[in-house]
Amino acid sequence: MADYDPFAIDETDATAAAAPAAATGGGAGRISKDDLEKVVEDTWKFVCAEQPWQKSPNPMPDLSWYTPTAGFDNWTHKEVLIELGPGIAYVKINRPDNDNLMNESVLVGLIDALFNLHYRKDIRLVVFSASGTLFCGGADPSTDPDNILKKAPPQGQVWAHIEDLKKKALKAGAFPDGNAKIGLLLKMKMWHTWMTLPQFTLALVNGSAMGDGVGCVCCCDMGIALRGAYFTLSDVKMGLVPAFIAPYVTAKIGSGHAKRMIASAENMSAEKAKHCGMINEVVDDLEQAHKMIKEVAEVLTACGPRSVEAAKQLVIGVGGMPITEPIMFYTGRMLAQVTVSDEARDGMVCLQARKPKPWEETPIQPLY
Repeated sequence: MADYDPFAIDETDATAAAAPAAATGGGAGRISKDDLEKVVEDTWKFVCAEQPWQKSPNPMPDLSWYTPTAGFDNWTHKEVLIELGPGIAYVKINRPDNDNLMNESVLVGLIDALFNLHYRKDIRLVVFSASGTLFCGGADPSTDPDNILKKAPPQGQVWAHIEDLKKKALKAGAFPDGNAKIGLLLKMKMWHTWMTLPQFTLALVNGSAMGDGVGCVCCCDMGIALRGAYFTLSDVKMGLVPAFIAPYVTAKIGSGHAKRMIASAENMSAEKAKHCGMINEVVDDLEQAHKMIKEVAEVLTACGPRSVEAAKQLVIGVGGMPITEPIMFYTGRMLAQVTVSDEARDGMVCLQARKPKPWEETPIQPLY
């Protein structure tokens, strides 16, 4: 499609057309109405045949846009805490005295955690939570996302990828004023990196979530909330919209519930959030929540970790898409990939031998 030129002229036709023009002393002129209609007709036929709008989805993560500042083995962040157990990781926002608002330090800590998790295939379950009685009050209004680059300077080829990202964003109209704001681009990429984590992710909502806090919940695969938690997107009350997290909210709860929540700024209870699909379980206290996490860990222990990763990619890829041939071919490709995987082979061998599968031999062990 990229090589198609509707105004391309065959060299033979061009030579024949040049002769009369030279004889009459004519040069380049305006295209005739008949020729223009022919170009339009041919272009339309080509577009209808190629159907460029029907593309196979690509739910793979992009990890080219950021340089992590810390690994799990040398974690230095104070406002995002990490705890690791056998097969499990806990990521906790730690600004309880400031409503766990997401400032530059929290953003860099979360992005560092996400990048580390993408490379830690031994971790199979990730629990996102927060300190104190509030899950997350949203973005800190005093935060400048561009400061992410000051706290996490790009290294190596990352700058080149960021520059390419800026060009694509400008071309797509993301910044009509022509000034591509790198910090905002990095926040956009953060949400996608979160949603595409290879592990099964669980939001343990220990209190109310607002604004970007709702985005944190919606980027996770499952949510458990305390009964007293509330969820709200109040941007419209300030003349704004929660644009960056809207795709993830809509994917999580559907367009009907998303329009209701985003357009009305409703303060939604945990029970209502469960009804619309944002939350899967509502509990009375954290002890009950951790018991549920243990049950989830037991279920996931029986599942091949790479198969879980492929299952997430499959669901993300088909979610919200019309059922077209590219989607059918995409599902066929996903099936073909997992059918010949090591896990599929090992699973069949162990099933026939009536012995535990390799991933069952090291169970996920929650710390709480």
